[in-house]
Amino acid sequence: MKPMGLTSTPFVSYHEINVEETDLFEDAWGFNSGFDDVISFLGKIDSYPGNELTARLIGVISKEN
Repeated sequence: MKPMGLTSTPFVSYHEINVEETDLFEDAWGFNSGFDDVISFLGKIDSYPGNELTARLIGVISKEN
């Protein structure tokens, strides 16, 4: 197999890549970052820990001190 020479290697500058109409997050991870998707995703997150978790955390902190 013959190695690829510099004459056959295309060089592209970062500024030559057109990503104007591309959502980079969606393209990279398949995550549609439209507002509807983000808001519905955030609705699944419990923003307050439960009582059991809080009690365990207090217990761990108490043991450390």
